[in-house]
Amino acid sequence: KVRSVRYRGLGFKIALGLFVIALLVLGHLGGNPPTPGRNLVARICAVIYFGYFVFLWVYTFFGLERTKPEPERLTKNAAKWVRRRRLGDRKREQTKETEPESERVAQK
Repeated sequence: KVRSVRYRGLGFKIALGLFVIALLVLGHLGGNPPTPGRNLVARICAVIYFGYFVFLWVYTFFGLERTKPEPERLTKNAAKWVRRRRLGDRKREQTKETEPESERVAQK
């Protein structure tokens, strides 16, 4: 599962950019008195704002997203970390089994 924007598809990046622009425009328009022109722009930005969440759901739920593959350096390092973590857990379990009860209590 890709979480970084760096590896996301072009559709996600465009939608995110439109979302940010709509958010900033809506924030600016909310601080100014209403006029018919500002009202129209605010409505368009509101549709873009809420449309982003609908688009995001459709884009990911139906598998339309095409992501870049994760680089090997990330997957290799993650595998090493998992292996080290598992070995560390095993070593701790082994030392707990071999230590007498009095030494474990004294360490706490």
